[in-house]
Amino acid sequence: MPLRCLIVDDNAPFLNAGASFLQREGLTVVGLASSIADALGQARELRPDVILVISTHEEADFAELIDEAPAAGFMSKSQMSASTIRQLIGAP
Repeated sequence: MPLRCLIVDDNAPFLNAGASFLQREGLTVVGLASSIADALGQARELRPDVILVISTHEEADFAELIDEAPAAGFMSKSQMSASTIRQLIGAP
């Protein structure tokens, strides 16, 4: 079964492009959110396997926050791919 993803980003063109790209790579994008409030509501309703909050910044820019967060990992926009997502969550 394909991973079910919710993508969160404040850039609408990126949300649409990212969703198309990940769907072509075999993931199922169940929702798009442009704010944390919208993302939380959709997460409760849609119950995705993965919630992607993607950044234009590099991992080093947020190292301290990432270490303290309950997130599975960090992915910059330039690294976004189905294989990177699977690696972060330990999925085959």
